[in-house]
Amino acid sequence: MLKGGLPVSPDGCLHEVFTHNPSTLRLAMQRLQTIPREGPVKSMFVAPPGHTFWSRDYAGIEALLVGYFARSERYQRLARLDIHSFYLAHILREEHLYTDADLPNEQWSDVQLSDALRAIKSQYGARRTGIKPLVHGGNYLMGPFEAQETLLKDLHVVVPLKQIKRLQAFYWELFPEIRQWHRRVTGLEWAFGNNEQGPLCEQEGAYQRTWLRTPFGNWHQYYDVLTWKKLPSGWEASYGPDAKRAVAFLPQSCGRFILTRAAQRLPQDVQETLRLFIHDEMLGLCRDADLDRCLQQSQLEMERPVPELGGLVVKTEARTGRCWGQRH
Repeated sequence: MLKGGLPVSPDGCLHEVFTHNPSTLRLAMQRLQTIPREGPVKSMFVAPPGHTFWSRDYAGIEALLVGYFARSERYQRLARLDIHSFYLAHILREEHLYTDADLPNEQWSDVQLSDALRAIKSQYGARRTGIKPLVHGGNYLMGPFEAQETLLKDLHVVVPLKQIKRLQAFYWELFPEIRQWHRRVTGLEWAFGNNEQGPLCEQEGAYQRTWLRTPFGNWHQYYDVLTWKKLPSGWEASYGPDAKRAVAFLPQSCGRFILTRAAQRLPQDVQETLRLFIHDEMLGLCRDADLDRCLQQSQLEMERPVPELGGLVVKTEARTGRCWGQRH
């Protein structure tokens, strides 16, 4: 028995119960706390002799799903290649560290653009890490104060609010299609009378229906998606307390469903090697002789086209190692 009362099974493992309690229906564990991404904790997990940790994670799945629901082929392409480095390149130009000639060109082929973005990631890795929360926050209606708190927690640096607001405004200029999607999914678009037909699908118009349904058939009810204020010129609508949850619901719940369904399709012997689901990642522990099979089968199932999303394919990346914190 571990200190704190969590029972250890005869196989020496903690067997956690996964839930979908968050309002976005993403995966959560019932008892264990989140394991830090950085620091020494992961280095405490060491494979026994003759065994190897393997993992496979979806590359930018939430950004890709945001692009899908925003109906933006452009954003989906950049999400597949590296949306964070692309955003950073344009920030560097605004700061006069890049010229127009230095910018990655969207007219390039995927190979050319991917090489350019990889070079930016290599040269400005720390800076790229710092702007990643602004990309995800921008997609999920994160305000400047919340962004400041997130950056402080991740980077241990207090970023001035003025700088955060400038970077957020620049993100909207670069990707206006994301803000248009926010207006549709919450119902703000129709609250202002911009579309007399109303919501055209069950993934939009949370304010009118008070609920949203994913392409997989999961649905969630929301309250106070919009708030109203009486002005001399009439009533004005703005995002309410539930707007963020409504916006995050589609990408996060679909990402969770894609991951868990892929795990359920794995052959039984590969399923038995699984140890954890970490948001968009599978982590397993297998015998050295079974490593190639685990990697091949996990790629096969995780990269299957998703019929509910028009055959969307999400690419994956694999890592292996004797220690969880030191995989390559």
